[in-house]
Amino acid sequence: MGTFVQKIFNLYPGEGKQAFLFSLLAFLWSFGITSALKFSDALFLIHVGSEHLPTVYLISSTGMIGLAIALLYIYHSIDIKKIFTTILLSAVIFYLGIYYCLIHNIGVESGWIWYLIRIVSFQYYTVLCTAYWTFIDQYHHIQDAKRMYVLFSSMIFLGVASTGATMRSGQFEYVEVIAIIVSLFFASATLVHYLSRTSHIVHEDPEQDSSSQHASNSLVSTLRQLASSKFTLLLMSCNFVIYLMWVTTEYNYFTAFDKAFVPAEISPEEGIANADLTLFLGQITAIVSASNLLFGLFFYSRFLRRFGIGAMVLFTPILIVMAYVGWISFESLIFPILGFFVVEGTNYVLDDSNYNILLNAVPHRLKYKVRIFIESFFEPFGMLGSALLLSIPNINTLYLGFVLALMCLTIALALRANYYQSIYHNLLANAIHFDWPLKRWFSRFNKRQLTAERQFLLDQLQQGESQAKIMAAEALLAFDDPLTIETCTKAIRYVEDSDKSAMLHVFAASGHAASNNILQLVYEWYQSTIASPVQGELAFYLAARGAFPTEEAILLLDNEQITLSGAALLAMMQDGQSDYSQRLEQMLQSYRQEDVMVGIAILEALGSHYYVDRLLPFLDCDSLVIQRAAMAAIAALCDRRCRCHGRTILHHLKQTSDSAIRKSCLQALGRIQDSSFAKEIVMSSLHFRPSERRLAEEILVSMGLKSVPIMVAVTCNGRLPLQQRILAGRVLGRLAPPQLHALLQKTLPQEIERAYTYLYYYNNFDFDIPRREAELLREALLSGYHSMLHYIIQLLGAAGEVEDTDLLTRMIRSPSVKIRSQVVETLERTCEHKIFLQMLPLIEESPVQEKNRSYHDYGYPVMTLQELLLWLSQSPSSVDQIAAATVLYNLTIPGWKQTLKKQMASDEVLIHHFVAELLETP
Repeated sequence: MGTFVQKIFNLYPGEGKQAFLFSLLAFLWSFGITSALKFSDALFLIHVGSEHLPTVYLISSTGMIGLAIALLYIYHSIDIKKIFTTILLSAVIFYLGIYYCLIHNIGVESGWIWYLIRIVSFQYYTVLCTAYWTFIDQYHHIQDAKRMYVLFSSMIFLGVASTGATMRSGQFEYVEVIAIIVSLFFASATLVHYLSRTSHIVHEDPEQDSSSQHASNSLVSTLRQLASSKFTLLLMSCNFVIYLMWVTTEYNYFTAFDKAFVPAEISPEEGIANADLTLFLGQITAIVSASNLLFGLFFYSRFLRRFGIGAMVLFTPILIVMAYVGWISFESLIFPILGFFVVEGTNYVLDDSNYNILLNAVPHRLKYKVRIFIESFFEPFGMLGSALLLSIPNINTLYLGFVLALMCLTIALALRANYYQSIYHNLLANAIHFDWPLKRWFSRFNKRQLTAERQFLLDQLQQGESQAKIMAAEALLAFDDPLTIETCTKAIRYVEDSDKSAMLHVFAASGHAASNNILQLVYEWYQSTIASPVQGELAFYLAARGAFPTEEAILLLDNEQITLSGAALLAMMQDGQSDYSQRLEQMLQSYRQEDVMVGIAILEALGSHYYVDRLLPFLDCDSLVIQRAAMAAIAALCDRRCRCHGRTILHHLKQTSDSAIRKSCLQALGRIQDSSFAKEIVMSSLHFRPSERRLAEEILVSMGLKSVPIMVAVTCNGRLPLQQRILAGRVLGRLAPPQLHALLQKTLPQEIERAYTYLYYYNNFDFDIPRREAELLREALLSGYHSMLHYIIQLLGAAGEVEDTDLLTRMIRSPSVKIRSQVVETLERTCEHKIFLQMLPLIEESPVQEKNRSYHDYGYPVMTLQELLLWLSQSPSSVDQIAAATVLYNLTIPGWKQTLKKQMASDEVLIHHFVAELLETP
């Protein structure tokens, strides 16, 4: 029975009690406030009339605007549990006051009591909606929301349906209903207190939560933050237009109902509860709520899982457009009823659920503010705007509603297009990008922030410590602003000799190394620096950029300081005097490392590809420093004419373990631009560092479409290590996304099955083997699962044209559940929905039982220990092979020697030696 209930309501084991309590809370306050609101509607229409509804809308919206501003500050400083409880208890007091007034006939004759009930009931409805969803949002992440929020919404519909049934029964007068309302609100307040004590809050990123608490809460600051998010503006605009449409449609169908049910004299014996209009409203309210309850419980989550949030967002706008087309064309009560169905039905079942899911794409620091703005500020403005529109003389309200419906559909389409991108931007905001260049960081600042940052850096440049000055100079040069560069060079005119060398490296790495301001500054430093090793570096910097005077160079050719004489030699050779080539050759053949380094630097500065031949022998030098300098020079000098040296460079790329040399090799191959080297670059990437892989990716992409067939072959080769396949897949995603999409549809199901297998046996490891071997196997299985997940996410991100796929693989292992759920949401748009659903149990937050059930539902194999070890031994992962070989050997499992001998065929040297040693051990 429990499993059946879980399946119906899409709950996981252990979630039943909390989900029931949150659902009960939704039902209690919804039943209470909708009873108050719907009875007040009927009472107002009977005692006052629909022609006075615009006045009610105007007063309600004006009051809500002031209340919304107060709520914006209250939500920032007071715990939501206290706010929610206070609202519920104040409602208890208010309706007790109304009960007293009606019992003593206060305000009934003058009619102000009907205005008060209608206006305040609406305000309580809006505030309670905001408080409830804000309260439960702190206990759920986006994947929870997609499964359970519709359940909570359905309980709200059940409350509305109960209101309809109560009205339809005709058994209760309003004073009797008030007693029920007060009881419901008091029970809700008690339940809020209990839930806040027993439920666990799901935080966003802890650091982000902390910074949000100290963020500015002024109205101007909030508006500025809202304007910075395109998706937030679209969401707020959509809700504003929906509310205009909601009120306009409500006015239209109430007018139609008022005409259809002309109020007659109501005898005291019949009472208001038995009026035709009251009974009709109760009947259709019950029908609409019941149908929406069924749709919410049994269809919405399935449709959402099948079609995604993008499709569900369009349902209500399309339906209301159809309703208005019929309403304008035909005089039939069916279209006002359809409008009632949209406002009182899909507005709850679809729009509320969609809205609460879409809110997860809003930046975290704005989330509660956006909810308040939409529900307590924009909605009153919508009511005010609709009241003003409806008050225009001779306006055709049906055509007005039709125009608003078309606007709503247009904005919904824009929301659909921007939703996943906004989720991804939230992930970017939660990440620290150490690999981003300064220019990219500055691109995220607005003008005001850039001005403040520039002034701070200039202050550091003038008054900071030595290291701070260097970092400030590097940052200022990244501004690419001539005025900033000029100011920067003036500020660092007088620095210590010890800082000048570091500054030269900063200048050389910037895009302004040869600018007049910098060259003039370096020359001034050169002239003011005497008898210091830095003087040689300054002279060489100038000479390498053709800014060292020839007349000074002649005097320095025989200087004892090698960098000064090298700078002079470079200046003379750049001046076209080839007589000094022999002197350069002597430097290169010197036994002194410093001489050789200066000679290599001269060759690099001369800039001719002919010098590559002379530099290649230095790659076999014993000195790592010389190897690095030589390879860096080769990388700077290579071009397409150096294709003949490509094999030599590839050889050194494979042989070296030094990161600097590897990067220089990759840069050289990138400048050669020979796509025939693409496969060997990919195959060499097995032990690359992340920065080397990123560089290799850029190099391979620069080789163009000729390398696409190679990337396809490597990506789909399941026998290759995952690191190589990931690199090839990322390149393929940038060069030919359609081909990667097609490839993944064929190969990804097998990779997902492999990830499932790792995870299943890690979670269900019940083999009776010694503890040491069991721990080794479980660690290998966990490592394999994470590696496969890394591979799948990387390629899905590449196929979905996600800018930073590394971000997704990092964030999927974030300690924050909400951040991990945003990664899942981002991945949804990267592949065919069928494949995403197959992968979803692997990456969503679900109990082990659910993951095991998915494994069996897909028919994946259940293996014995021997079969599992054989499966691991055939894996392309060296970790899997080593773990399998170790356990096979230690436990002497039958056939272990034959399995190990097969592993001897591995191309991986480490595996080959390890297995050989096991076989040779007695």
